[in-house]
Amino acid sequence: GDLRFINGILGNYSRTIAFRLSEQEKRIEPNIEAKQGLIGFHFRSARGGQIKMVQLAGDEPEWKSADLDLVASRLMVLDMQNKGNAMPLPQLLGYQQLGILPKF
Repeated sequence: GDLRFINGILGNYSRTIAFRLSEQEKRIEPNIEAKQGLIGFHFRSARGGQIKMVQLAGDEPEWKSADLDLVASRLMVLDMQNKGNAMPLPQLLGYQQLGILPKF
């Protein structure tokens, strides 16, 4: 249901409105950071591209629409350059380290 709804409303090179993530969510760690606030939004970069969810630290008053547009546009560029293979920095660094291990 939710994915079909988002697919229906989210066009190319666009993002949804930002929403506040619940501070009571037990899976968000570290807890002290979650208490400072988290917001999220979904975006799609290119036609036929997958919808991705973004989670950002900071409460809603700290984020302006123009700031979120800038973050979304930069993520869209990275997503297009990597042809949908973009990944979070810790995951990318982990893969690089795994590539180095066989050399030892």
